[in-house]
Amino acid sequence: MDLDDWVTNSNECFFLNLYRPTTEQQRVFDDSFNPSFTYTVVEENESITGYKNPQIELDFRANDLKPKLKIQFDEKLELKDVPDISQVDLSPELFRKYLPEPAADDSDALSQDWKPPGERMTSFAIQGQQYEIWKSPLADETARRIWKNMSILVLLYIEGATTEGLDDEETLDRWSLYLLYEVTPLPDAATSPYTLAGFSTSYRSWVFPTLEILRATKQLPSPPPEANGDATKYIPPRLTQDPETFLILDKLNRLETPSRERISQFLILPPYQGQSLGSRLYDTIFEDLVKKPFIFEIPVEDPSEAFDAMRDYSDIIYLRALPSFQSLSITSTLPPESLRKDSPIPRNQILGNGVDLEKLRRETKIVYRQFYRMVELHLLSTIPSSNRSRARITRKAKASNENDRKYYFWRLALKHRIYGQNADALDQMEVSEKVEKLEAAVDNQQEEYEERLEGLEKRASFAAGEGSSNGAVAKSKRKRAIIDEEDDWEDMDDASRSLSHVTTPEQPRRPHIRQWVESPSPHRRLRKAAFGLERAAKASIPTTYHNLVPYKKKQAQTPEGTEIARQQYDADLASILLALDPRPDLIVCAGWMHIVTPAFLTPIAKANIKIINLHPALPGEFAGAGAIERAWKAGKEEGLKRTGVMIHEVIAEVDAGEAIVTQEVDLREGESLDELEERIHGVEHGLIVEGTRRTLEGIGKARAQ
Repeated sequence: MDLDDWVTNSNECFFLNLYRPTTEQQRVFDDSFNPSFTYTVVEENESITGYKNPQIELDFRANDLKPKLKIQFDEKLELKDVPDISQVDLSPELFRKYLPEPAADDSDALSQDWKPPGERMTSFAIQGQQYEIWKSPLADETARRIWKNMSILVLLYIEGATTEGLDDEETLDRWSLYLLYEVTPLPDAATSPYTLAGFSTSYRSWVFPTLEILRATKQLPSPPPEANGDATKYIPPRLTQDPETFLILDKLNRLETPSRERISQFLILPPYQGQSLGSRLYDTIFEDLVKKPFIFEIPVEDPSEAFDAMRDYSDIIYLRALPSFQSLSITSTLPPESLRKDSPIPRNQILGNGVDLEKLRRETKIVYRQFYRMVELHLLSTIPSSNRSRARITRKAKASNENDRKYYFWRLALKHRIYGQNADALDQMEVSEKVEKLEAAVDNQQEEYEERLEGLEKRASFAAGEGSSNGAVAKSKRKRAIIDEEDDWEDMDDASRSLSHVTTPEQPRRPHIRQWVESPSPHRRLRKAAFGLERAAKASIPTTYHNLVPYKKKQAQTPEGTEIARQQYDADLASILLALDPRPDLIVCAGWMHIVTPAFLTPIAKANIKIINLHPALPGEFAGAGAIERAWKAGKEEGLKRTGVMIHEVIAEVDAGEAIVTQEVDLREGESLDELEERIHGVEHGLIVEGTRRTLEGIGKARAQ
């Protein structure tokens, strides 16, 4: 028997659609659409084994997304007792965790008068179709029901996503749900005209109210002229207390304190993609949030490359509508003292030409990196395309053509930003290699910017009814700015961390990589297609993917069940590593947020394999998760002057093993959490290499004795 005939890709046999809230339950689309990912919902290898012609149909009611599941197959082959074959139970039970229990009474959704929860933010028409965007707090009962109905879509279309935490009663009021609907009057007058086309969530998190942030969020006035800009002359307003009970008398709305509002899960359903609806939804969310004075910044959680492209188009259009941004220009001359080799690059003078760019950024509420990318993109567009060539700037600042000088200065400012983000990696290179890497990085970034400018033109044509918007999508994957494919560590950023095992210099072997991705939000993510694994594949490095999710699925959803799952997972992980031939000499945990148990540590120690870990704090300080943020808050609240990074040996106690190498990082007054995180990650990239080198040297010396 050929077992291949009994194996089906779970993405290809999974069909989704919407249906009308009528007794006939007519489907909205003639052709159903497939999910992008099923490794979380169905099986981690995205395959269904032991079934002939399996078919999963998941339809959602068009207005409130009530799900309807149908599973069928021609024949089943029992393979559960066959070694090394994973067979899922293809039944409704497989989806019970991801689909809600039927509501006791949802008859209101069948009414022609049904409307989405919350308030209507906007309405618009595209190509003759009418759309509306609604916003509701997730604490609203109807909004929560819709979210629970459709939350499985997050897992099926957003890589590495999770829905954990969105049902936490303590933080529910911090979540908002934005719903994009197509509004189409139907022949059946008793049917709601609303059909969901997309949605997004946002999460509000408190930010420490420094004087800078209080001013930016309009909760503290700027210093008067007589203060000469001296912030110390200002005393923040104090809350009043009852003199007897000392209770606070002021009513404080914690949702209107200085905050960041993070755009989180964001999805346009496949039948509605390619029509600029994603931009409309993003623009509406941004316009809603930017008007709120207490919101300091509007970050986006772990955006995909397609979302990045869409956001670039929306952000640059938004910024270009601001007179203060429109007035930005590139300088064509700099004073001689600024051109000396030992002088710092006057980036703001080059790009802002006298404008306070950071003040402008705070007004726009765009996060640091994204804002300065948009400044660079906009200013590149002011240089004629014929002048955007390295061949024209051989004379650098002395070029006779004004636009050539502007292009030279533009590249200089871009190099400054790229160098700052990758300083630790670049400082380990020879000067010639460093220059080559920087030039290549600038070329790659310029290429991406020019793609964006071309996309803007196509979008403008689409808006004028001259063509399709699909041309605005990025044409190619973003290129890594600095990192060469031979480097193992330099490109490890906060979205790509790993547990690797390596060997001593005396016995060179190819490392395996076990990848874990940690989201920059309260939600943990496992990603099978993480960037580290992609780079390993390109370099022909064998990899092993070991997912915790299947272990959790097998246990009760209780703290005890989770602990059993972790123990079993750790034991199997140790077995996988110990079964490798040859065995590793060193295991390096680089941002791997899983706390290993004795089930892993004991067999690894018996095999005399060392384990080291990267932790963004100094020995004895800020153990566990959130170390950077806790250090940042301690600097603001307690006057802490420095934090740091360490590479340490791994023991059962979290982040308490003996330090191998450490490096202090100063805490700067007025620095944002994002800026501190960026500097610390830069230190991590170099320190993990140094810690690994020292450990391997120690192993080599011990064996030589």
